Amino acid sequence: MFKYNIGVVIPFYQREQGILAKALLSIATQQVESTVFTIVIVDDGSPIAADEELATVTLPEHCRIELIKQKNAGPAVARNTALNYLQECEISTVAFLDSDDVWKEQHITEALSALSSGAGFYFCDHSRFDE
Repeated sequence: MFKYNIGVVIPFYQREQGILAKALLSIATQQVESTVFTIVIVDDGSPIAADEELATVTLPEHCRIELIKQKNAGPAVARNTALNYLQECEISTVAFLDSDDVWKEQHITEALSALSSGAGFYFCDHSRFDE
């Protein structure tokens, strides 16, 4: 039995191959037990198709991917498209991850800790590795 079913919203619009795989692997390596991730990727008319990127990635069983394709409408519309999809799922928590970002291994653990302590939302700091 899973304790958490976390919906992950990923708007996707990329001009460089391999970026989405890094984001997805950072979800798969989260150090949180009894958790299923429902990952909703919205391909927002990307020049590099998300399904091409997904063909190169193998994720563990606890990570389920749903791909939605739409004409380019921007990241806000892509996020809302994913949220609309997740309304039909049994999701305990929603997390947002841009397709060109990665989470540290404890990101979801820290978020769930904050939320279970009464926080209404969790926002983390970020680091850039290219500067």
